[in-house]
Amino acid sequence: MATEQRQCAEDKFALTDPFLLSWYVLEVGIRRAVLIADDLGLTWQRNLSVVELAEMARSDGAERVPTNERRSFMEADLVMEARDSEGLPCYVAVEISFTVNGRDTRRAVRNARLLTELTGVAARPVIVGNRLDDRVRSEVESGSVAWHPLPDDSLEAR
Repeated sequence: MATEQRQCAEDKFALTDPFLLSWYVLEVGIRRAVLIADDLGLTWQRNLSVVELAEMARSDGAERVPTNERRSFMEADLVMEARDSEGLPCYVAVEISFTVNGRDTRRAVRNARLLTELTGVAARPVIVGNRLDDRVRSEVESGSVAWHPLPDDSLEAR
């Protein structure tokens, strides 16, 4: 049954404009912020705005980060503030794609590292998508990045 559902979803997406699909997957991923935090054992507090990310990227100490990395950081798919089981604040750096690949994984890891360096607050990298490229599976299995799969039905029009 699951294989049939996946094939049905793939058939639908094969006919969809790639730009529209990318936008929709991003939107679905952002709407699942509370669930992503919950999967990590965290309590979601809020999603950070691009303005807040820009302020972090211009903060003291940020000048040592290459300009292209700072710019990419400000364009993160999702950065959220959360609290761990002890109530301590932390950040979650999320990259979202239909098929999550090495680029998404590297960005999530890099953004989490920058969040910690720029704020002194722990950050966790997460990748979110419908499919996981086999070439990054080992990074998920090692725990260097968390994987939050989007179920096929979350991508259906409502």
